[in-house]
Amino acid sequence: GLAPEINLNFGRSAKFTRHVIKVDKKAIEAAVTDHTRRHGSISEQEVASDTDLLIGHFTQLNDAGEPLEGGIESDSNIALEHLDDKKTRKALTGAKVGDTFDVDPHKVSHGHDDLGKMLGITHEQVHDLKGQFRFEVKEIKRLTPAENDQSLWDKVLGKDVVSTEKDFREKVAEELTNQFDRDAEHIFRRRFVVDLIEHMKIQMPDAFLKRWIQMNNENPLTEEQLEKEYPSYADSMRWQLLQQAVMKDADMRVTGEELEEEAKKVIGAQYAQYGMPLEGEMLDNFAKNALANDDERRRIADIIIERKVVDNLKPRVTIKDKSVSFEDFAKVAAEVR
Repeated sequence: GLAPEINLNFGRSAKFTRHVIKVDKKAIEAAVTDHTRRHGSISEQEVASDTDLLIGHFTQLNDAGEPLEGGIESDSNIALEHLDDKKTRKALTGAKVGDTFDVDPHKVSHGHDDLGKMLGITHEQVHDLKGQFRFEVKEIKRLTPAENDQSLWDKVLGKDVVSTEKDFREKVAEELTNQFDRDAEHIFRRRFVVDLIEHMKIQMPDAFLKRWIQMNNENPLTEEQLEKEYPSYADSMRWQLLQQAVMKDADMRVTGEELEEEAKKVIGAQYAQYGMPLEGEMLDNFAKNALANDDERRRIADIIIERKVVDNLKPRVTIKDKSVSFEDFAKVAAEVR
């Protein structure tokens, strides 16, 4: 009797926005440039320009500017083109193989994740990282973009699909429209769940749930921890209740065939990320093995259920597309990650 009642008649006030990136000249130009770079050539250089890639070795220094005993060492690289710190970029421009530079690692990386990968350290180590590193230049690589000509168009689109730059840009614009629409839908679906739950204002039996969490938690939570963690737990419960209500209302089921197809999609995508395409009997076997594991089977079923529930909910509310710049879309996307 404690479970709140879920009303699936949302009314006219349930309005949501789906952000779509504008395919403008700037976006098309950026995509064309990306294609020229992707199909460009890489050459070894003796002296670095301000857009070259420096490959070398990082050595952590102590306060006296000497190599720190037992400190961090890492083979990595610095992409001069993407350095935000102008002073560091200027200092490294003109570097030759064998040169060494004392650098602030935070100024030759982009955020904590990038710095962690660059130095091969954990997120916690990044937070505590202070001081300089010595970077020894081992190689200098230069990317020369491909010419925007028939050879590039054939590589990107297939032989003789287009024969003019105008036609190539039109094809690129089509690809961007499809890609941006997929991106818009992916981000919208994640945002939609959060926004709809907020809109519904489902009242939860908070006192009961907090007691239940305390009783069922292996390690007792402090009052402060409970108050901090409870809102996200309550929202997760609201989403579960909403899913159950939709599934009951629509008599929704997940079939064994759907599970197999989804497992193949998920596993195929995972291997494709590493350039190892799986198909045929091998993919079938991988999918069957995954579904034999109860946790994996439940995870894949959850993916299908969430997709079906969102598909069912979308026509029940008002959704309007809003064109935004790539930068504004990135901000919206960052909020739901």
